Amino acid sequence: MRKATKLGKRKKRQKALAKMRWYSEYSIHYHKAKKMYESTFKNYWPYTKSNF
Repeated sequence: MRKATKLGKRKKRQKALAKMRWYSEYSIHYHKAKKMYESTFKNYWPYTKSNF
């Protein structure tokens, strides 16, 4: 087994952090888009209000 160097550990952590950041940003954008999409439906067709 290779010895885990400080640099390697840092690299791994950076990768994980980047992934987490990407996921959180993605989910935020997704929810924003969903909200916008649903609000347009509400504005255009009032009878679909019950669906959301």
